[in-house]
Amino acid sequence: LPVAFREEKKEEAREQMCLAALEEGIAFNNSSVTLIHGMSRPIGALFHVAHGLSNAMLMKECLSFALEGAYDRFADLGRAIGVATPEDSDQAASEKFLDAVVALTEELETPTLAEFGIDKEKFFEVIEKMAYVTRLLQNLIPIALVLVTDAEINYGGGTGKLKRSYVMDELYKRIPDEYKKYITEDNMDAIINEAL
Repeated sequence: LPVAFREEKKEEAREQMCLAALEEGIAFNNSSVTLIHGMSRPIGALFHVAHGLSNAMLMKECLSFALEGAYDRFADLGRAIGVATPEDSDQAASEKFLDAVVALTEELETPTLAEFGIDKEKFFEVIEKMAYVTRLLQNLIPIALVLVTDAEINYGGGTGKLKRSYVMDELYKRIPDEYKKYITEDNMDAIINEAL
């Protein structure tokens, strides 16, 4: 990632990032996303921050929040990326992983929310909406599964765009009007993908 970031013409680095993005998408499709994504979606919708960038902005705070409850998992990550050794305790290995992630976001010149221009007061004014939107998006996943199944039955094979449009329209109808402006098309796609 740092090579692709610094040297745009390094084709192999860019190819590796494309492959990593594909693998990440496959992993997300087979599991779920975490707190970072839940907070990142409404930040993107409310403050017009690209999803990947808002994820990077939140990395330190969200991982710090989760670290204590999952030392074993973060320790595995620290050892897997080579910043921790088998001799390190899980807590020490976890903290080394977090330090490495923070160093990477700094190397990639990731701005803070404030550096991006997000006003702290406006941010805190919408926290309740962000929490609601995050819960709403999670609650729409089982509904999306039913709608995808309906679309498959009603429209059959070979009509992907029509089925997607149907599911999007039906999901959108279920969102309270005052929150519709906070839900992006990417959010809706993520709900549909998670349902699948």
